[in-house]
Amino acid sequence: MHTVVILAEYVNRNKLSDSAKGLLAQGLRTPSLGTWQLFSIVLFEELQQDGHNWLIPHFSAGFSFLDKALKNTKTDVIAFRNGYAHGATPSDAQCEIDILKYEPFLNQLLQLSWLQESEVKELDGRVFITSCAGELSLHPILLYRKEENESPFAFFNDLKNDKVGLLNYPLGKHYREKDLWGEFHAHFPLHEWKKSGNTEFNQRIEELTETFKGRTHEREKLLDFVLNKSKGYCSIQGNPGIGKSALIAQFFKDLRSNERVKNIQVV
Repeated sequence: MHTVVILAEYVNRNKLSDSAKGLLAQGLRTPSLGTWQLFSIVLFEELQQDGHNWLIPHFSAGFSFLDKALKNTKTDVIAFRNGYAHGATPSDAQCEIDILKYEPFLNQLLQLSWLQESEVKELDGRVFITSCAGELSLHPILLYRKEENESPFAFFNDLKNDKVGLLNYPLGKHYREKDLWGEFHAHFPLHEWKKSGNTEFNQRIEELTETFKGRTHEREKLLDFVLNKSKGYCSIQGNPGIGKSALIAQFFKDLRSNERVKNIQVV
């Protein structure tokens, strides 16, 4: 939901950078959870640098809290989710352990001030988030699809075969809609934006790290190398398929979020 709000605020500002256009053009086709996270980080930083006035009070602080938590292995809910989504089915005992581990943090997220100070509403078939300062359209990333129960909201999921995929998470329901294709591209002209920047590199990083876990020692050694060497080479060796590319991709993500290496160039 953080990403939905950030994306809506960014597009509503009507001041998209070329790098952001390229990032969205590449990533919105079949975005992974890591891609959504990348959207959030990049667009949030641009808005903050521009002195953006957020519609929802305390949203900026709430996202900063989440972003910091995702860099901690104890509260990285994205890695937790990806492990369950793509890994082997854990035992009931392991599930109980994970619930005890993550439930306090998830409850903490639900109590964030910006969630308490805003409300998601459907108005004339469109979804808006409202606060004391006004309303913000979340279309077409969050959409209203009438259902028999109280879960009528569906998130944009992907673009495939001239259809827009939507997911209703509470109901576990998947929509494939051809009629929404043109309307979606009217809001996000991806074919035009694709010319603005080449983001295949960033997309490949997200693909390689979607289920990345561990390698803490190796990542620390790489970080130590770039912090303490002004030049030189570091060789990463291993058998085919052991995860060399994934390690390097994760390391580049680590560099983006580490204040100590802001001015260090790594090839």
